[in-house]
Amino acid sequence: MLRLIGNLANSNNYEYSAEDAQKIFTALDAEMKLLKAKFQTALSKRPKDEFKLG
Repeated sequence: MLRLIGNLANSNNYEYSAEDAQKIFTALDAEMKLLKAKFQTALSKRPKDEFKLG
């Protein structure tokens, strides 16, 4: 889904200002901080060798 957000940068299809782009970056940064915090909290509650991806 993040890749889809990148499509918004296509100025042939969308109009945006530098301020608009900055608002998107700020919102994405805030959400990434929340996501990292959730993972860090979950991982801190588990033994280090328990986390498996895939």
